[in-house]
Amino acid sequence: MKKKMISILIALCLVLSLFGCGSSGTSSSESPASAIPSEAESSRQTENPLDLGDTFLTMLTGSTGGSYYPIGIIFSTLWNEHLGGAGLNVSGQASAGGVENLNMLRSGEADLGLAVSDFGYYAMTGTGTFDGQEQFPELRGICGLWPELVHFVVTEDSGIMDIQSAVGHRISVGGAGSGTAYNTPIIMNVLADAEIEKDWTPEYLAYSEASVAMQNGQVDGINITGGLPVSSVTELMAGNIGTKIISFSKEQCDLLNSLGYSQFGLYTIPANTYSNQPEEITTVGYKCELFTTADLDEEVVYQMTKTLFENMDEIRSSHNALSTIEAETCLQGLAEVPLHTGAVRYFKEIGVEIPEALLP
Repeated sequence: MKKKMISILIALCLVLSLFGCGSSGTSSSESPASAIPSEAESSRQTENPLDLGDTFLTMLTGSTGGSYYPIGIIFSTLWNEHLGGAGLNVSGQASAGGVENLNMLRSGEADLGLAVSDFGYYAMTGTGTFDGQEQFPELRGICGLWPELVHFVVTEDSGIMDIQSAVGHRISVGGAGSGTAYNTPIIMNVLADAEIEKDWTPEYLAYSEASVAMQNGQVDGINITGGLPVSSVTELMAGNIGTKIISFSKEQCDLLNSLGYSQFGLYTIPANTYSNQPEEITTVGYKCELFTTADLDEEVVYQMTKTLFENMDEIRSSHNALSTIEAETCLQGLAEVPLHTGAVRYFKEIGVEIPEALLP
């Protein structure tokens, strides 16, 4: 019996010894399954997923026949694809154009909008085309985009050879509330000494409508302004009615700017950009800008700006106007509207020099 008890005690000690070794071994050299976190666990520990909440934004573009609309849809699609998982949803919508876009930003009916850079300054200060309206100090820029080139398209049968000979004709100036509806009378007044309604007749038609009107002989000329190439101009120049784009000179551009219309610059439409256009055309234009308001969340604007430029190569082939947009140069030549703090954060992060006049 005594021997049996001794055997039991020895067996018990052996068992306890094994448990002790197991405990010691685990603390000094744990098995991979229990000590080393799995890849998924490690990701959960280190990943900080982006969360923009449920952010629904309306982006105003322009007429469907211009460049604002297709590019606005390209931008909103890009943001939704890359930031939709974080809660962002951007809806691109057609509009009359830049002036209406800025007015709807002011009224809170939209969150983002495209417009000529100088128009943003006019809206902010209550001057120019916004003369007599309240100032809009909450307006903010996000980034400069492409140059908007004036395409003054006329029919061969109209006899219009230059801007001066457009006097006495019926000219489509774009939809009411568009940038072209503001600038066409300036161009005609300064360069042709012609007053609207008195010396020439305006028609307020969206680009696609104006294209149809010209093909039906209802207008002799159209001022279509947009980034190259503009779809409505492509359609007109490829048609069988006989159209051409009239050119502008450096002297005419300088004259416009000497009278305070500083948004105008001199640009070239390369030969063969459009059908039946074998030679390059010199014209005037101005820079487009993406606008928002100061109350849009900084993180949202930062992520949108970052996403836009980090993926610009992904969308460049979608429209030729995007070929000129670079983060390093997009702030050059903009009117003095402060940038949104989210955009400032991004440009500082990548080392882009921000003009002092654009700092909020």
